[in-house]
Amino acid sequence: MRNTRDMTRPARRLAKVYIALDSDRFDPQQYIRGLTKAAEARNVLAMTSLGYELLVGQIVPVNASKGLEWLIKAAQAGDTDAMHYLGFYYADATNPGYDRAQAIHWYTKAAEAGIAISRHNLAVIYSEGQGTPEDPSRAFKLFLKAAEAGEITAMDTTAFHSSRGKGTKRDLEQAFRWCEKAAQKGDSRAVLELPRYYAYGLGVKQDNAKAAQWHKRGAEMGVPQSMRELARCYYHGIGLERDLKAAAHWYAKAAENGEIEAMLELSDLYFDHKAFDDHMVLAFRWAEKAAQNGMPRAMYLLAQYYHDGNGVQPDWKSYELWATKAAEAGNSEAMKSLASFYSGARGNDPAKSLFWLVKAAENGNGGAMLMLLDVYAYGNTITPRDKEKLRYWYDRAREIGANPPDFYLDAFKENP
Repeated sequence: MRNTRDMTRPARRLAKVYIALDSDRFDPQQYIRGLTKAAEARNVLAMTSLGYELLVGQIVPVNASKGLEWLIKAAQAGDTDAMHYLGFYYADATNPGYDRAQAIHWYTKAAEAGIAISRHNLAVIYSEGQGTPEDPSRAFKLFLKAAEAGEITAMDTTAFHSSRGKGTKRDLEQAFRWCEKAAQKGDSRAVLELPRYYAYGLGVKQDNAKAAQWHKRGAEMGVPQSMRELARCYYHGIGLERDLKAAAHWYAKAAENGEIEAMLELSDLYFDHKAFDDHMVLAFRWAEKAAQNGMPRAMYLLAQYYHDGNGVQPDWKSYELWATKAAEAGNSEAMKSLASFYSGARGNDPAKSLFWLVKAAENGNGGAMLMLLDVYAYGNTITPRDKEKLRYWYDRAREIGANPPDFYLDAFKENP
């Protein structure tokens, strides 16, 4: 069993009877022997503690069958923690005893006894239809009860369902209130979501300053997405006075915590602002990090850095490598760039040039469509003129607003 937030150890209060857990003299075997003795004497709290330890396996080897046996005895004796633990165990698909019906049974027992986290977890099952018909209305009522009982995760989920009208009438004011409650209690998802309510005036008066304040709170809590959003506030001067150094600081913090978009946006910041020492080198380095983390647009930009020699020495092999990676990942600008590269003296491969040009056009790149018009109107060393393809790409270019010149259609009239 995984030791997660809702598999806490309240029953370890009994440990003090035998020997303090935080003592240098703590003896796991003595602790388990004491629990076993008390459980056999029908001490319900001991039954729950022993069952938990045997399922989790952090102090003694896992013995799931024995652990379940003790938890069921405790639950049948009315212990609500045991009911919840049983629901959690049976709901976890990674456990050998996974049984959704049993999970619903024990979560329902615990929920009826007033355990807020059990209400929340049962609501998730009904909301997602896990082993039972989906029931959004029932789920929402359970989420709301859990939230009203102080379960922080349920507050956030109640806000989410209220904002989308899932299982209840859409109510943005109610959504805002619950999101705010969860954020005030430190829920990281709510702290990240609450600024959106202020930024767009959803259920509350629009207020960019308050949105920025919550981004700052989330950033200081260590939420990477909040760091990125705070950096954007500083960069664009939204809700805060514009401060490029503060923007760079928080972009870097977010990037160091794995936010790939922050890496690329920090690269763009350095590229655009010469006030930073070695700004172009820094722009290159952050683009490189974003590219290495698999971001297609960053791959293309990195290719352009190698192409133009910005922040790094020009390197045509590296350009070709990263442009190809970006193109293969679906970046149509990289496809078009490769088409130009292979049509020139450095690439010198007309077949590859046409291949990537068509790919870029097929991916909706208007510039590539216009380049294909030139190819099919006048032909080249490997591609004959083609009236039908010319007309096809002319129409496609018009559909996406690329404004193809009409003179291409006259090419076959003048020189059929």
